[in-house]
Amino acid sequence: MIGINEERNVNWMSAIVAGLLATVVITITLSFSGTNIMKGLGGMILGASAGTTAQYIVGGLMHLVIGVSYAVIFAVLFAPVSAWSTVTKGAVFGIAVTALALAMMPVMAAVMGGDAAANPCNPCNPCNPCNPCNPCGGGGSPYAALTSLANHVVYGLAVAFVYKGPKTSTSS
Repeated sequence: MIGINEERNVNWMSAIVAGLLATVVITITLSFSGTNIMKGLGGMILGASAGTTAQYIVGGLMHLVIGVSYAVIFAVLFAPVSAWSTVTKGAVFGIAVTALALAMMPVMAAVMGGDAAANPCNPCNPCNPCNPCNPCGGGGSPYAALTSLANHVVYGLAVAFVYKGPKTSTSS
């Protein structure tokens, strides 16, 4: 059985900071792979006809909220696993986040973009290899899922290394 610390106290401030920093890191790494996550998410939420500034603001805020939420999940579910190293926790968490992202982006696209998910090369579908603003990673590459995996593992590692669990009190 995987060793799990019995005490599930969460350092909420550390989780928030880890989420914010890791989200900035993944935003930067996504841009290196040709993905403009803020514009992609903003365009998906507001529609392609919305102004670019509004797309960046809404998409950026959405990305930060998602990033902080995932970091809280890490703090609750992954940080207490005492049998795993920080690298293992971060990598496994990054893989889990990738699976969630790849599963949820087409659903979000379908909900917000009508039939976008039905046609994988529809430019309204933000999570497809044909879309240059693909928030899943890849920016038009047929290797979008692998790019997404690499970027989310970087995110998971950043969260794992930045998050510091609750301070343990010592009695004298």
